[in-house]
This record gives sequence, C-alpha cells and structure tokens, in this order.
Amino acid sequence: MNWFQVKGFWVCKLKASAGQYKTLSSRIKASEVGIKWSEEKRSITSEAEKAILKRVASEGLEIQGRTVKTFDEACTLYKESFNYDRYIMNAIEKEFKDRIISEITPLDIRRYHNKILESCSTSTWNRHRNVLNAIFNRAREWGFDVVNPVTSVKRYPETRTKVFLSKVHEQALLKEAEKEDFYLFAFVKFALKTGRRICEIVSLEWDDIDFGKEIIRFQIGKKKGGKEIHYRKPPKSLFQTLFALRHTNRQKPFPYFPRKAWQRVRDRVDKAMGLPDGRFHALRHRCATALIEKGATLYDVQHYLCHSNPATTTIYAHVSDQRDERIASFLE
Repeated sequence: MNWFQVKGFWVCKLKASAGQYKTLSSRIKASEVGIKWSEEKRSITSEAEKAILKRVASEGLEIQGRTVKTFDEACTLYKESFNYDRYIMNAIEKEFKDRIISEITPLDIRRYHNKILESCSTSTWNRHRNVLNAIFNRAREWGFDVVNPVTSVKRYPETRTKVFLSKVHEQALLKEAEKEDFYLFAFVKFALKTGRRICEIVSLEWDDIDFGKEIIRFQIGKKKGGKEIHYRKPPKSLFQTLFALRHTNRQKPFPYFPRKAWQRVRDRVDKAMGLPDGRFHALRHRCATALIEKGATLYDVQHYLCHSNPATTTIYAHVSDQRDERIASFLE
C-alpha cells in the first residue's frame, strides 16, 4: 500500500487483484505537513492503516490477490454451517466485533481467556476456546488470510465425572421446576426423557412432532457440518406435556431456553440435597443412566442418544457394571 497526504489526511493507493488502482482516504489527519508515513505510522500506531483495511473489508475489495476479511464474516459463515451455543457465540462476537480477523493476535485471545476466568470455570473457558478454535480453523479452510492465534492458549485438563444424577435428584429437579414455571418444567422433562441437548431442544419445531404415531424427528448436527435426521419414540407421558404447550408458540414448542429460571431451580436443589453435576447437560446423562438402570444395554443408549461414536457411550459402563452385579446377586 502506498501512502501520501491530501489536504492533511492520510490517503492510501491500493492495487486491486484485477490490476486496477484505487485511492481511499483513511480520514486520519497527519500530525505535521509533509511528514513521512513510516515515521507517522509509529506515532499513531497504524490507526490509518486499520481504517483503510476496514473500508476495504466493507467494500469487498481485493488487495494484491487476497481479500481482507473481518471476524464477523467468519462468524456468519460458521453459524450457517455448524451448530453452536448461542450464549458462547454471542460473547465471542461481542468481544471481537468489527475486528480484522488477520489482526487478532494470541495476546487478544489471552486477554479474552483472562476475562472469562474472572467469572467462569476453566471448563467454561475450554468451551469458549473450542468455538474460537473452530472458527479460525474454518476461516483458513475458507481462504481467509489468517494464522490461528488460539493454538497458543491451551485447554485446561478435564476429568470426566463418574457421578451422575440419581432418581432422587431427577424427581427433585422436576418438582422445583414445576413450582417455578410450567414452561421450565416441560423443558426439563423433555431433556430427561429424550436426552436432547439445549440446542437440539430449541431448534425443534411442531412439524417435527407426530402426535398420532408418537414419534419425534430430531436434526442432530455433525462435528464437520451438516445434520443427520433421527426418529425416536419417547414415553407417551411426554406427548401429554407437549400437548399442553401447543398454544405457547406457533412454530416451536420450546422457542428459548429459560437459563435464569433453570439456574434458580438448580441452586435450590443443590442447596437442599447437593448435585454431583449442576450443568443442564447432566439431564442428558441422567436419561442414559435411567435407561441402563431399567435394563437397557449400552447399544440401546447409543441408539437413543444418537451417539455417532460408540466410545462416547462407554462413560456409562460403570452403571452397566453395577446392574450386572445386581443381577448376579439374584443368582447366588
């Protein structure tokens, strides 16, 4: 990029990929008349250069064979192709809004890491990091001129818990949820009886529910993009609960996740009896363990929860072992 002054403002002459030249003003004033750009760049920390790059990105221009892209563009493409946690994505977009993606450095990621850890756990940072890492990796695949800065900030080691919610915990959560709000009660019951994740519950539409055949169609996102269609037949009592929600929303039975209400219910149950796992995802684990406790095999659990990898289901193996010990005691 060639820089010069016009009426006291820094102006840049760019060579587009088609061979044509375009002149853009950064709207940044020069501190002295006739000062060289190389000297001015150090004093104003390249504000003019950033302003030009933003104009180039907004106008869709190509410089020297490459297109300057923003982080917002990468997020938009990612959300069109992959399932995502809305809460985490909103936080990431707010942090890096309007940034040129190639200018985001490992230091920026480290600052965001420290910001998350001020109020959240290390496992929460791991989830934020996973999304950020996926966005930058996909951006490289889509031709963005960027080096992934996330790789310099490592994940925290996590130990997979072997203690899941019990039947008593399940009943307590349902009881407290019903006191709080019927919508939350229905949301919690749906998660317990189907084992679906929050994003899968919120994306469900009334057209996916067949009350006649008592079958629900789930669209399960794949890690590498796209979705798979699965049909499952949950308990009949769940359809009675869904029928009571038919007037809440025309398109979806669960248009949103009542996060604050869930946190209140979770905290009350935790204070009263203690919860081994306070995440909403624990309801998915409870669905799996309930199946095993009633005689289902690990293969049955894999099928019902739509696990693509059988190894994922092995975290419930100890529950299966406990059941086998109980059966063996009957034969003594």
